[in-house]
Amino acid sequence: MGIVLNRRTETEVVEVVPSLAALAGEEDLIHDGGPVEPDSVLALGDFVHPDEAGKHVAGSVGLLDPDRPEPELRRMRVFAGYAGWAPGQLDAEMEQDAWIVTPVQPEDAFSPDDLWSRVVQRKAAASP
Repeated sequence: MGIVLNRRTETEVVEVVPSLAALAGEEDLIHDGGPVEPDSVLALGDFVHPDEAGKHVAGSVGLLDPDRPEPELRRMRVFAGYAGWAPGQLDAEMEQDAWIVTPVQPEDAFSPDDLWSRVVQRKAAASP
């Protein structure tokens, strides 16, 4: 499972998931997380206490657990849908060098629209 990080929609969080609007910000927009289950919602947060995350991602970033009380967050981004692969598909794509792979930085999940160029520059700087 993955989440597309750089596809913002024009739909406000408050329109789709009013219960998350206070955590996300009243005017924050939903992001298109991918083509799988586009009616599902994932909330990625920058946790003050990372152990409050339902699923840890990187550093202080993780997925919100809907069964936990409101966590203390620095920021949050809400996604509709996610990316997914059939068994073995991602491994095959990795073997074909179909992906540019670089270590994640927690800031990536909340970056503005220039995420792609920043990650490519970071990858180039890390290459010998």
